[in-house]
Amino acid sequence: IKKRKVDDEKALPNYFYRDDAQKVWALVEGYVKALVGDFYKSDEEIVKDDELQAWIGDCQQGTAKGWRNLPVNASGKFETRDQLTRILTILIYTVSARHAAVNNGQFDLMGYVPNLPPIFKREQMTTKDDVSDTEIAKALPTYADAIVQVSFFHAVSLPTMEDKRLGAYDKDFMMGRPTAMPFVKKFLKDMDSLSTEVQARNEKLDIPYTYLDPKQIASGVAI
Repeated sequence: IKKRKVDDEKALPNYFYRDDAQKVWALVEGYVKALVGDFYKSDEEIVKDDELQAWIGDCQQGTAKGWRNLPVNASGKFETRDQLTRILTILIYTVSARHAAVNNGQFDLMGYVPNLPPIFKREQMTTKDDVSDTEIAKALPTYADAIVQVSFFHAVSLPTMEDKRLGAYDKDFMMGRPTAMPFVKKFLKDMDSLSTEVQARNEKLDIPYTYLDPKQIASGVAI
């Protein structure tokens, strides 16, 4: 957001992705930091965890070789709990909130086929003289193809089920780590509070921004 220079709320008000995303990120980061601190009592334990170091090593090989700016030392290893917190926050945010911001609005954009037709059944128009309602109609998908597009994007944009949203786990998920449960409960409570805040704001908008309502953020990418 800062790199794109869209972080100034006065210069760019009502940019709800920015506003909601930063709040969700902060909650995820705080949650991850608490869990990492529960599992690892010191940075030294991070350094000595061979399986963890092997994992981050694998992340820098093969198909993931293009990863950049990983929070590791010059040898490609973790040295601190903050480094682990950073990469886990990025991963969780990417497959949950970032995905929701892109996925949950697909039907709003692509449910109307002319907005983004999957098929263009004629050569690209090169001059304005070539563009007319008749020519555009000839280029658009058939009724049957349009039905497939509308149905697909309706399906992938359905609201997230309560038990699948970010922060919701099976009751036995943390059974082997009871000390982590308070952090899980706090995270879910904080997400509920943010959801209430987002919904209150949306009630005042002509077009509500719901894509990053925490109750609509799935815990992972699932289609």
